[in-house]
Amino acid sequence: AQYRTTPAKFEPEHIDPFLCTHVIYAFAGIDNRTLLITKIEENDEETKIFFYPKLDLYKRVNALKIRNPKLKTLLAVGGWNMKSYAFSTMVHDSEKRRNFVFDTINFLRKHNFDGLEVDWEYPGVRGGQFDDKYYVTLFFEEFQDAAMAQAIITGQPRLILGATVAAEEDIVANGYEIEKITKILDFLNIMTYDFHGAWQNYTGLNAPLYRRFDELDGDAMLNQDFGVAIWLKNGAPAYKLVLGVPLFARSFVLARPDQNELHSPTIGNGTSGPFTRSAGFLSYFEICLLQMDSNWQKRTVPDGSESEYMFKDREWISYETLDNIRKRAAYVVANNLGGMFVWSLDMDDFNGAFCNNGTYPFIKNSLALLPTNMPSYI
Repeated sequence: AQYRTTPAKFEPEHIDPFLCTHVIYAFAGIDNRTLLITKIEENDEETKIFFYPKLDLYKRVNALKIRNPKLKTLLAVGGWNMKSYAFSTMVHDSEKRRNFVFDTINFLRKHNFDGLEVDWEYPGVRGGQFDDKYYVTLFFEEFQDAAMAQAIITGQPRLILGATVAAEEDIVANGYEIEKITKILDFLNIMTYDFHGAWQNYTGLNAPLYRRFDELDGDAMLNQDFGVAIWLKNGAPAYKLVLGVPLFARSFVLARPDQNELHSPTIGNGTSGPFTRSAGFLSYFEICLLQMDSNWQKRTVPDGSESEYMFKDREWISYETLDNIRKRAAYVVANNLGGMFVWSLDMDDFNGAFCNNGTYPFIKNSLALLPTNMPSYI
């Protein structure tokens, strides 16, 4: 987001420190050689230009806590692009686990983060090993034990430990010891989005809240409610589960322009947006730009999905409205979940330049429904 052109260029100073309870910095990586935590962007840590230090992104994000001392910041390690090799290799070796744990705790303290968020996508797949689920539990246990010991010795608050986890049943079953890790972790961010995309060769909704009445078999399980239920029925306490809400849309190219309903055949990713520049993917502020063109035809899915889609010629987009986002917040409250998180802040209309609805309209609309006494991890 820091590399976009104005007015979509996003920097730490655009973050309202009172908007969320937790801000998660994505991402750090794991060095494939040392198997220790490492920065990804050159300016994550301080750099020098012509012998003068340039304030790094870690410092700029954590400076938000000067304005709001109640804000918590976490560093996320992993992400989709990292795959599983480094995670899997590290957790399988007791010495490498120990080295990673202690090095990471020092790294977090050095940069003034309040905790770690593990975004391994996913244990057991994408370069991982079949028994990753058992070793990731050991890793979580050892990190929490070390974080607690460090807090006792130094008198500092214990570092927070969270994880971003899957919402698809087979990945969850093969990747996590649910009862064990939910006792260890402080919270779990469930990725209840990306249920459908152009990789499936037919149109589908990015983040439906419930199954549609006509959905059968596998597609009936690709929705936010089912993704949460997987964790609940396997012993996860609701108050530790955080619902993931996308502030992005998924786009497709239709095989035929006259076949534009749900489950219509597609031939690839939709056209990239002018600012995010990623085929098949659009931020919500880019959706606002597109909707200025009256040739786009909008449709509301007429059942429990609580989602929308729109199409023009051979372009087809699954997206959510402000009202849809509010319904996700209401779902969080009704099910006593720990809160909701968004992916990601920079995809909302953060500076009010696009949607004519003020700054951060999607997040602010959802926060209005969340009670102030819930954790509300975002």
